[in-house]
Amino acid sequence: MTSQPPPRPAARSYDGEGIVVGFDAHRCLHAAECVRGLPTVFDVGRRPWIQPDNAPADEVADVIHRCPRSCPQSLVWPATPGTHSRGVAEMPE
Repeated sequence: MTSQPPPRPAARSYDGEGIVVGFDAHRCLHAAECVRGLPTVFDVGRRPWIQPDNAPADEVADVIHRCPRSCPQSLVWPATPGTHSRGVAEMPE
């Protein structure tokens, strides 16, 4: 019988006003771009450690785009009613 690694847990999601931040710990290189960029949103000493409402959604998305491996991901949508466009930071395959 071949032993298989345990199933990988799914990335966690943290919902905010106008943005959803997903995080995949298995991809993280601990470069701390998120923590240095927005410590009010990304604080490893707090639970939950990602609190997207602590900064404007566009600032959160900007910091997420600095991550070298796209560990946090963002799904941002405009606050304008009736608009369906979304900006997404995709994880590389």
